[in-house]
Amino acid sequence: MKFIKKRYAYASVVGLLLTGSFSYSMLKTFVLAETISTVATTSTSTNTATASQAAKTATVTDSSYKDDNISINLSETTVNSTQVYIADVTVSSSDYLKTAFAQNAFGTNVTAKTSETAADNNAILAVNGDYYGANSTGYVIRNGVVYRDTVREDSSNGDLAIYKVGSFKIIYEDQISADQLVKDGVVNLLAFWSCFS
Repeated sequence: MKFIKKRYAYASVVGLLLTGSFSYSMLKTFVLAETISTVATTSTSTNTATASQAAKTATVTDSSYKDDNISINLSETTVNSTQVYIADVTVSSSDYLKTAFAQNAFGTNVTAKTSETAADNNAILAVNGDYYGANSTGYVIRNGVVYRDTVREDSSNGDLAIYKVGSFKIIYEDQISADQLVKDGVVNLLAFWSCFS
């Protein structure tokens, strides 16, 4: 009789340990925020002054924005029964195209409303990013800084590389290093997983 009780006790302890370990693993992966580094906001006093001046002379409607350096036209359409929003953005220099992290922090599961991140960085238009924080691999390059240089698990999916000169290119992480991308002029790299395949 004691042997049976002992066996159930061991099974209960092992079951609790497995459940606890699994629960912690899921919380760490999907819920618990971990800041790896804090990042300064993308707005400098010069950028803020220039943006403020441009905003005074900008033409703004519900679906467009236009000043001397930035033109944005918003539209929407339906594709395969899905409502799609399109932002047609033209800038005079790639200096006007910036990226930012939620709560100005690089890490995992760090979140913020897009509107809050936009306000913190004086953005005219803000779009949710590539959700890098839910993944432990994959290049992260923002505003010319390499934050993560490990090739993502499925490197057959292309990333969108945005170059300082304003050009865009699809790259594959298993074909070039993150440091080489920055040396080649990439200022932002966005991973949209399988949509470029």
